[in-house]
Amino acid sequence: YKKARYCTHLCKIDTKEYGLPQTRNRKYLFIWRCSDEEEHISGDDLGTYFQQILDHLKTPLLYSMDAFLLQSTHDRIRCFREALRSGPGLMVARERSKELDFYDWNLSYVKDFPLHKVFRQENGIAERSRWLTGWEGSSNGRRTPAPGLWPELVDMWNMRRCDMIDCFGAAVTRDAIMRDPLHHSFTWDLSQNVTRAPFRSANVGVCGCVTPGGELLLPHKGRTIMGYEKLLLQGIPFSRLLLGPETEVQLSDLAGNAMSVPVVCATMLSAFCAPQLRREHRRDANIVLSNYALSQKYEDANGAVLAKRGDLFGQRRQEGQNKNDKNIATTADEIFIRIAKDLARDAFCSSVLCLCESSGRMTGVPTILECQSCGLSICHECSGRSRTKSHDLKEICVVAGKGTAKCRPDPHAFERKLRCAVPSILQLSVGWEEILKESGTGLESYTFQLQQVDRRKGHWLLVYGAWEDYGSARQVAEIRVEIGRTGTLLKEEGLAIYLRCFAPSIHHENPLRGKLHDSARLIITNKFSTGDDNKVEDTSSSLSTTVGKWEIRVPPSNKNACTLQIVGSDPCPSQRIQVGLDDVAYDTLKSHKAMKAFIPNIKSRNNHTTYHPKWKSWPGTIVVTGDKTDRVNGTYQKLRCQHTVVHSALWRRDGSSSSPPMYIYFKPNVIRSGLDRAVIASTPSYSDVNMEICELVDWIPENALTKSTNETKAKFLEWNRCGDNLKLEVPTQMMSMEENTAIKPFHKAITGATENNNSSYPGPILCEMKGLSIHVIRSLLEYNKDDKNENKKKIKKIDLVGRSGTRNAKRLSILAAPSLLKHAALDKLTLKISKWYGISSSSSSSSHFGFCEKHVPSRPVEKWIIASAERAAATTKSRNKFNLERVYDAEESNEYYQKLLQCPTAFEVSVDESKGKLLVQMNPFVAAHHAAASLLRGRATGEEYTKNVKIDYCLSELSSMGEPDTKEFHVPNSDSYQETAVAELELPLYKRQAKALTRMQAIERGEVKFSEEERSEHI
Repeated sequence: YKKARYCTHLCKIDTKEYGLPQTRNRKYLFIWRCSDEEEHISGDDLGTYFQQILDHLKTPLLYSMDAFLLQSTHDRIRCFREALRSGPGLMVARERSKELDFYDWNLSYVKDFPLHKVFRQENGIAERSRWLTGWEGSSNGRRTPAPGLWPELVDMWNMRRCDMIDCFGAAVTRDAIMRDPLHHSFTWDLSQNVTRAPFRSANVGVCGCVTPGGELLLPHKGRTIMGYEKLLLQGIPFSRLLLGPETEVQLSDLAGNAMSVPVVCATMLSAFCAPQLRREHRRDANIVLSNYALSQKYEDANGAVLAKRGDLFGQRRQEGQNKNDKNIATTADEIFIRIAKDLARDAFCSSVLCLCESSGRMTGVPTILECQSCGLSICHECSGRSRTKSHDLKEICVVAGKGTAKCRPDPHAFERKLRCAVPSILQLSVGWEEILKESGTGLESYTFQLQQVDRRKGHWLLVYGAWEDYGSARQVAEIRVEIGRTGTLLKEEGLAIYLRCFAPSIHHENPLRGKLHDSARLIITNKFSTGDDNKVEDTSSSLSTTVGKWEIRVPPSNKNACTLQIVGSDPCPSQRIQVGLDDVAYDTLKSHKAMKAFIPNIKSRNNHTTYHPKWKSWPGTIVVTGDKTDRVNGTYQKLRCQHTVVHSALWRRDGSSSSPPMYIYFKPNVIRSGLDRAVIASTPSYSDVNMEICELVDWIPENALTKSTNETKAKFLEWNRCGDNLKLEVPTQMMSMEENTAIKPFHKAITGATENNNSSYPGPILCEMKGLSIHVIRSLLEYNKDDKNENKKKIKKIDLVGRSGTRNAKRLSILAAPSLLKHAALDKLTLKISKWYGISSSSSSSSHFGFCEKHVPSRPVEKWIIASAERAAATTKSRNKFNLERVYDAEESNEYYQKLLQCPTAFEVSVDESKGKLLVQMNPFVAAHHAAASLLRGRATGEEYTKNVKIDYCLSELSSMGEPDTKEFHVPNSDSYQETAVAELELPLYKRQAKALTRMQAIERGEVKFSEEERSEHI
């Protein structure tokens, strides 16, 4: 045989260099066969071209790790919290509370205790400092975590993990640039030892390496990273994976053992293109790869927002047109004024008012407490589980109703009510483009589709988005509507509308990076003329609505800046002292040589490598002077509130009849890419958008105690009122839901199609949308499979689960979901929402629920074979007794995968091009077969048993599912049985023994029926 020669090229690749916020260094070996022996002798240079392409494919990291995290209302977060609150979760919490004291070596003998003690000593942290978790080493094992951490999750952790969290929380406070782990983004691996796991990284906004079994804590979210999120951090599209009911541990292991998808794609593409690049380079040695890029259709516009890419281009009315024209849009401002008056109170009462409500549930405790200093709201039950001693908690009124039926509104019913009231589409009136210079010249040609309805703290949030090219390109702007309280601790409810333009951040040249501010706002408030602020009655006579005018943000300039005198007195313990740091922390940090990667390139009067000389004290009283407008002048007192504000730093100036209260606090740079900003605002929470009055440039509390740094530059944030010509409009919708009375009710159609529960039956029509333009149809079908048979059909199915399922689902949510959800909220579907209906299977035994191979294919059966001599030796050496190995048939696995691809889906969406319609069909048999398969397969139940399986289905929103209605688990006993006497015994049986004997005899006769109950929730 002829010898083959191969060359190699080894390169090290980091995942964060290819668009994913994860530090994952892996080495890749590129191997290729030398085409000529002389090239091998002289050195084949194909590896250099492979490396060039790899370097060219590197992309800047545009999104931080927080952008890949699920919202707290996501169904997976909700299910995880339900599991923590369930019976097994409570059982684990009870076992954790019985642990021996971690810091009592003679009692617990935990091997990690010396590492924790050394870590605290070296970093100057007090031994009993437990700032975050508040765990106790006594016999009760009580934990009182800081508000923000999930109490039910903290109860799952052992003392080692709790102490590790407290060590890391104090360590990030110890840094010269102090950070607050409850308000800044950190990722802590609790599965490692305290001395091995890093508690901060130089690459801000980037998480550590995702590993199997790694437990990554996000302290600013109060929880750990889910397996779903780990897959996203690897670039794996979870929604396209054909997975079953895998647990979070299994998903985490899957993500930890995987390779990052963008990195794998980049190496494969480089390997394919390297030979061609070498050939092109030999023809022209002046070719530079960095000069080449993919061209785009509108590249000459430099990323500007163009009117011709909007869906209203050429359809907008001109100023002065006949106003009686029925195609003219109606004013949305009037609709929102009416909504603010009718729904603002209900919106606040049904909003998130406690941490336990942040994942979709509603607390069962009627009493809600609110801190009168910082605005922390918490239910009475959670107030005993979290650390709230430093807060001034008082009960607030959260009922909204009329007459005697006063109660807190159900959030799911209110969401449907809100969807019915608000418009699903908006547009800007003529004149906005002249005011918003940064938006370009085409924003008035775009419609804003309702994309999100979220339940937030103190209010509900509506998000409208505007996209280019009918949802197929970039998002250019958004409109946010907040209904409820417009600010923390404000007694008035109302409505606030904010407009944000993305044009500055999507330009090709010098795009804006960092936080993008809102461009305009409109505030509508309701006031109740009542003497008691905590008792608000629902009387229309006492309600008055104040409607402001649209305001435009003024760009920052020297005209809006001034110098303030900020003088502090009455020193009190600083945050570092409260956390438990001592002089050792100061001395070690002073003698430590900081790495350049951890020092921000920012000019400052404060040292970024060591502490301020007065680091132990903060001012208890601050006097602010120098504001000519007298908005922020006054005396501010430090409040006792801890954990809920950044660094527990909050000062308040009491309000009066002529001036509202003012607060000084820090607004965090969450991803730690810069310094935190001290601001003076009208509310005590940095979560309240656009409530800041001014920003204190380069200010820390210690500056107020030093005379040389009492002068501080302040940048005031100004808003200019505009005229009455700026408005929001509700355009006439071309796409609308068709109310076809000829359509058969959904459940009747299902009942008549029992024999058609197979893969070719997509289910009856649930709803129809008419009026789809050719541009919308092209956008929806852009990524559909190029099937010749499909192209001949007039009705084309949209792929929602296949190769392009993610992109098609996004298009559908942008273009059609707003109208579909409003149609459902109006209860105009052919099926009642949240109502249970019963269905039955066909008479064929192969189609009984749970046994249909078309709906639920059977998994390949595992086989065990005797291992080869070498593998048997290795297995015996490692396990000492087994020499078998498990194998699967490759062909059977491939057939199983193909069957999964052909499985019918519960929902099917198709487009009728000839009629311009969108059809939504639902097949409940799919869900029925999946639910039954989990209970019936693998058991010798018999055909008669499977025939009697009862299946009910209902259509509901994930957010309205709530927690499952579980019952207590009862162990069967013999208390209800009669006593049986045994004459042969010398001593009589006890009563409980005699009853147990009676029950055992009944079991032998087959008279006792054993109940079996399994619960499973599949998303």
